Amino acid sequence: MEKQLFTWDGWDEVVNTAFFFYNPTLIKQIGEFPIGRKFKSAMVDFENGKLEFYDENDDKDDWKLVATFDLELRVVENE
Repeated sequence: MEKQLFTWDGWDEVVNTAFFFYNPTLIKQIGEFPIGRKFKSAMVDFENGKLEFYDENDDKDDWKLVATFDLELRVVENE
């Protein structure tokens, strides 16, 4: 599913249902963020149905949460 939303440089598995992506670039507009928007990282949590984007924090070495979205499963019949 994430391949339909953004590209990335690398990723880590947090748990078997949550993945952390490095340097994602949107290939689909999500909320107010246009195609081409780059983030420091993204977290996709399938178990809790969450998508989070992070950028660098100006004051610290860690990252700040920029946006959180709810994920919904949609079933579409094959043509």
